[in-house]
This record gives sequence, structure tokens and C-alpha cells, in this order.
Amino acid sequence: MKIAVPTLDESRISPHFGRSKAFLVFDTEGGEIRSREVRPNVHGHQAHAGHGHGEGHGEGPGHGEGHGHGHHDHNGFIALLHDCAVVISAGMGPGALNALQGAGMKILLVRPPAIAEEAVQQFLAGALVENKDGLCGTHSHS
Repeated sequence: MKIAVPTLDESRISPHFGRSKAFLVFDTEGGEIRSREVRPNVHGHQAHAGHGHGEGHGEGPGHGEGHGHGHHDHNGFIALLHDCAVVISAGMGPGALNALQGAGMKILLVRPPAIAEEAVQQFLAGALVENKDGLCGTHSHS
């Protein structure tokens, strides 16, 4: 089973799914991590050079969907992570959540700061504690 984790630095879980620089994809088997792959996020805010998007949840021009140029391509996320059964993230908007779940992926939200590999190992051991507050619903982004 493959597990995707958004990251800004190839170690820690990004505080926001759509603003990650990349996704770490862990290939697991028998409760163990077999390999790890880095897939650049070409579909989120970070991919739109010159728009000044950081990793926070601030409001402002170009932030979120419906601002003309800052929206995420949910279909792009699905294509990028098509072979993953699980996504572990520290936060995401309802658009991304619905799109990923609609593609059959299980979504788990954890509290930041969290280390990607540790979260995957906790998931495989059945010990991952899910953060029910990780869904970003106060403003529209993914």
C-alpha cells in the first residue's frame, strides 16, 4: 500500500496539503516501509511562482480558491497521487478532502509538527491519532 504525505522539507509534514512543495510517497508492505519517493507538487500554491504563498493559513490576495490565480487543481492532486490508498496531512481544505476521498483515498489529519516517516509508522502500527480539527473550513482553499 502506498501512503502519501505532503511536505515542505522532505521530512516534516506540511501544515497544509495544497501548499506542500512535494509529496513523500511511502511504499509499505507487511506493516513496514519498503521505499520512499518524492513527488514534486506542481498543482498547489507553491507551484505558482511569484505569488508569495507561504505555509500558513493567512488571508489576502491570491489566497484560496476563487481569486483567479491561486486555486488548486484537485484533479492534478488525484493524478499525482493516483496509486496511493492513504494520505496523511496536517491540514487541508474541504475541496481537497472531498476530491481525494472521492478518488477512494483514506485521509488522516495529524497535529503539526509531525515527522512524515514517524506518522506513517504510527499509521502502520494502528497508533496514529487523528486530528479532527485539521480540516480548514474557515476560508476556501485546499
